Amino acid sequence: MPYELSQGVDLLNETETFLQTLLETIPDILFVFDEECRYLCVLSSEHNISKMKAAHFVGNRIHDLWPKALADRFYHTVTETLRTNQPQALEYERDTSMGLRWFEGRTQPLPQSLYNRKAVVFLARDITERKLAEIARTKSESQLNSLYELGIVGFAFSLTGKQWIRVNSYLCELLEYSETELLGMTWADFTHPDDLKNNIFEYEQMLANENNGYTLEKRYISKSGKTIPVRVVVRCKRHSDGVIDYVTTMVEDISERRKNEAEIRQLAFYDSLTGLPNRRHFNSRLQQALYASAAHQRYGALLFIDLDNFKNLNDTLGHEKGDGLLTLVANRLSGCLSQSDMVARQGGDEFVVILEEIGDNTQQAISRCQQVGERLLEVLCQPYFIDGFEHNTTASIGITLFDGQPEKSDELLKRADIAMYQAKAAGRNIFCFFDKEMQDKVSYRAALSADLLVGIREEQFQLYYQPQVELSGKVIGTEALIRWLHPERGMVSPAEFIPVAEETGAILTLGYWVLKAACQQLAVWANKPGYAALTVAVNVSARQFYQSDFVEKVLMVLDETGAAPNLLKLELTESMLLQDVEDIITKMTLLKRKGVGFSLDDFGTGYSSLSYLKRLPLDQLKIDQSFVRDLLTDANDNAIARTIVALADSMGLAVIAEGVETQEQRDCLAGHGCYTYQGYLFGRPVPAEELKLSCL
Repeated sequence: MPYELSQGVDLLNETETFLQTLLETIPDILFVFDEECRYLCVLSSEHNISKMKAAHFVGNRIHDLWPKALADRFYHTVTETLRTNQPQALEYERDTSMGLRWFEGRTQPLPQSLYNRKAVVFLARDITERKLAEIARTKSESQLNSLYELGIVGFAFSLTGKQWIRVNSYLCELLEYSETELLGMTWADFTHPDDLKNNIFEYEQMLANENNGYTLEKRYISKSGKTIPVRVVVRCKRHSDGVIDYVTTMVEDISERRKNEAEIRQLAFYDSLTGLPNRRHFNSRLQQALYASAAHQRYGALLFIDLDNFKNLNDTLGHEKGDGLLTLVANRLSGCLSQSDMVARQGGDEFVVILEEIGDNTQQAISRCQQVGERLLEVLCQPYFIDGFEHNTTASIGITLFDGQPEKSDELLKRADIAMYQAKAAGRNIFCFFDKEMQDKVSYRAALSADLLVGIREEQFQLYYQPQVELSGKVIGTEALIRWLHPERGMVSPAEFIPVAEETGAILTLGYWVLKAACQQLAVWANKPGYAALTVAVNVSARQFYQSDFVEKVLMVLDETGAAPNLLKLELTESMLLQDVEDIITKMTLLKRKGVGFSLDDFGTGYSSLSYLKRLPLDQLKIDQSFVRDLLTDANDNAIARTIVALADSMGLAVIAEGVETQEQRDCLAGHGCYTYQGYLFGRPVPAEELKLSCL
């Protein structure tokens, strides 16, 4: 590029940059309109009080964005500029984020080559301050009325000092005084006493020529005594020597805004049902309590409260009654605590309480917690009346202390939660303090839960089979029992991992695997001499059975493996009968029609409702080992075993006793008429390849 041309380009670029910078720094607003009054360009500095954003305007017609009356005026000015090719002036007012503002503008036609169409540039300037000053200085009655009687906010005018010499009707209505009464008073006469000191300080600063006004929020008191939150904007105009010429005051009623802010705060920090602080508010307060405990070296405590058997109320009487109970519980908890304590709803039927400053040593803190715990239990167990319905409930409470040591709030909450479950396990309607041994157990269960998922994925499980024998000792069937061969823990007892699987939902995957593996073994035995007639009993968890597709899954497994349905026996527990018995009967009947058998496990330890028992399509009752264990030494256990055998016989059901370990136990059961057994006397659970057909 030639040097002269390069120099010209640089100069042009510098000029464009300079013009762009100049336009962006001037306090005016620049619009460019086409002949349809459509925005082609908007320029506004960051300092412009209106903070115009170009993206909001460009491409839109002015009638799309402004009230019709104002848009019509703009449209007329633009078209007149294009018609006469002469500048036009326009003064207008509009609402902005800073309130009502006045503007003056001037148009100028642009060369058509600039935008390839007819266009008009409009430069607008904010003249609000000048307008207000003119109105105040001239004291024109008509101008004052147009300002004061807007009816949107209160206006007052004074020359010097605190005495108002003019007020508008809105301010009179707001404060419930007549204009004459207000002009005989100063703003200090109706300012709330608690806000007066700060207000006087601001006003004195203004009089001392330290500033030309101030804005603050405070409370006025009306003639009737009503407290009104207001936003006050005070501005003064000074002479050249700094002496105040006049003072204007704008008063805005912010009651509605304060109400909305309170509602937002209520939604953000308080439970909508009970009105108690919610989890978010609680977490913040707990953190403050921990800081205070560390600073003052004083003990505090966290209580975790859970209602006993709350789910039963929801399930039987509906969530409306449950919500009613939660509201009553919240009221009782609040009434039991001091103002320095805090109770919050954690979620569901769980509540938490923070006790602060409860002692200088452990014993004092424990004593205080015991007093609070006993009081809470006493109050919470009193009858509740919900819409005329009387309901009784109790609560379990877990308590943990904090003593100024570095603590994480979530760890503290976990300890209180563990203590609460300890109270549940101890019989409910009591409180328990956190026990480290209990935490270790919980941590172990958490680790076991994680390992369980890995074990399922890596197929670390195996089925063992315990023989079920008849009186002669011949094996007629087996019970499939899952075993976990953990690579590091070794053999993990089902008593450890089955409850964890139930809690986490992993029991659904495990249960399906057990069912499929057992049916595959049945298919293998079907081709092995002497084993083809063996039955396999498979334990089914309540969560499995309640699945809507349980029947379909069982039939699908039987079909895929080729196992004989009549050799599969599903073992159910009595506890399953606590929920939706009709659904259980329907599912059992469908499977029974396909040949699948059913055994009621642990009979006599659970629900034992004969009215339901007679309707279940059972094949067998299983005497629980807890009755067999002391069969020879406990007359009650002996009588129960005898009764179960007689009941099974009367209902045409087979009966089997589990946990048989001695010859004497077997003989006693045989004397009662029980001729099928399972237990260590006949064999321990073993892998399928180690199962023997004769156990005597």
